[in-house]
Amino acid sequence: MPYRIRKGEGLGEAFQRILAEETARAAEESACAAHSRDQAIHQLRKRCKRVRGLLSLYREILGLAATGTDRKIRDYSRSLAGTRSEAALAEIAHRFRLTTFQSATPDETELPPTDVALIVPLLTQVASFCGPLAMKTVRNDLLRGIRKISNRSKKAWTIATHSPTTAHLHRWRTQVKTHWYATRLTQDLDFGKTGSSRKQLARLGEGLGIHHDLSIILDRFAGEGRSADDPDRRRARKLRKQIARRMLQLGSRVYSK
Repeated sequence: MPYRIRKGEGLGEAFQRILAEETARAAEESACAAHSRDQAIHQLRKRCKRVRGLLSLYREILGLAATGTDRKIRDYSRSLAGTRSEAALAEIAHRFRLTTFQSATPDETELPPTDVALIVPLLTQVASFCGPLAMKTVRNDLLRGIRKISNRSKKAWTIATHSPTTAHLHRWRTQVKTHWYATRLTQDLDFGKTGSSRKQLARLGEGLGIHHDLSIILDRFAGEGRSADDPDRRRARKLRKQIARRMLQLGSRVYSK
């Protein structure tokens, strides 16, 4: 089934269905880790993001239960990030022809590998804690939830516009992704026109993700003692500046609606 609340579906039932589907897919993907660990980790981190998006949308009714379980999922996802992040950085360096970039070896990544199978009991715990509470959800709970998510996303863009630091742009990126998941979940509900915004939020998330990866690559270059005139360092810096400008301009169109 798609990652969305179906028209006419009970809101509590939708929460439980979507969570059960994500848990089942996570179980399948964790079982494939022995054959393709990088791909499995990529998919499992996607499951974590989807479930966190679901929790964020239902936060009005879930309260502290959503906060606690969201942190556990976030920490688990971060524990998987090391190997996958290196692969992503290598992809970005290849895409933008930063030919002198060298990925860290597995031993140099900050976080040790985590047992990928831990995701299934973690999501089962989420269902146990949050499922009964979600059954009390009414339409206004989700309306308030998506409005708050949208407001946080717009506020992060405003801050990044006035002070486009790497930290502010990264914070905006996290809010954009939560906003995007909320529009995906509610696209079949009568919550106003969200189709164009959903597509633009997807573009924002992708662009800001590239900006984040380029920032990490630039930090690596600086840590290697490269001069400011190093060709790849100059190229990465120029690309990052261009992407930031384009994303901030796109943000003005998204949030003016």
